[in-house]
Amino acid sequence: MNQSQYPINHLNKFCILLISLMGFNQLAMAQPRQYRDGRSTANPLEASNSVKELISKAEIFKTALIQTVGPDYQILDRNGLMKEIEKSNAILSAYAKKVDEFMASSPHESFYSNHLKSALQKSNYAKQLITKIEKDMKSERSLAMVYSLQELEIYKVYTENMMKVYPNENQFKDHLKAIVDGQVKLGTPQAFMDRMEKNQEQYVQQLKMDPPAISDPALEQFVKVQFAKRQMDGLNYEVSKVHITRSMWTIEKNDLGIPTYKWISACMAVKTKDGKCGIATTYIRKDYAGGGTYGEQFLYTPTSITIVPCSNL
Repeated sequence: MNQSQYPINHLNKFCILLISLMGFNQLAMAQPRQYRDGRSTANPLEASNSVKELISKAEIFKTALIQTVGPDYQILDRNGLMKEIEKSNAILSAYAKKVDEFMASSPHESFYSNHLKSALQKSNYAKQLITKIEKDMKSERSLAMVYSLQELEIYKVYTENMMKVYPNENQFKDHLKAIVDGQVKLGTPQAFMDRMEKNQEQYVQQLKMDPPAISDPALEQFVKVQFAKRQMDGLNYEVSKVHITRSMWTIEKNDLGIPTYKWISACMAVKTKDGKCGIATTYIRKDYAGGGTYGEQFLYTPTSITIVPCSNL
């Protein structure tokens, strides 16, 4: 190589490298700061994770779900559930704002194009959810089932925002139409809870005690006395009847085959001081004491009392 050309060749290479770096910097600066600034949240991995949170992982499918049980482990009432729905909707609004900010920054398509398949799969699941809710409306009786209706709202908001990211993808439009049609058919959260209460009313009108499987006067008397002591649900009641609903005790064992406890079930009829009637169920349990013996029996997980027509007892 001609020695006089050596410095020139190196200079040319340096100029090409400098121009390339400048071009890369201009491309990076075209992205929003959180997707470009390596000194803050813009390193490639963090940028990728941020987009995942909006599209493929979509944190709203966790954070926007409502709580249906209170601190006392009891199902929330209507007001409590509606407050949970309000919290969920606020989270969904914040999510939509994030997507708007992302798209307003004119992000490079490479940041989100590879998440399309995942987004379509998520959005399309709403159809299965609608089928499930329609089935639940016919048989479920708990107000907590409004959880699924709000979950459908999450899918709606997600699909609406994916249409912003992928405006040319018509499948999202089809998914959104199915969701909106489903919501119209299923009704508002209040109307949905009305249906659950109606289902419960129809259920209790037909609810009767489980028939006895065996006669055990001593065990029946034990259940009668112990359940009367509990005075469940703040009702002032007496236990009028007890049915033992299994023919024998069931022994539970650990992984080594050693007994841990045994149980049998019962159904109770109660009458309140103000003339109402109700039904409840319980397990009677005896913990294993070793050597083939069991400890004293006790009521285990008795249910709340369901008020029924007195003619059902």
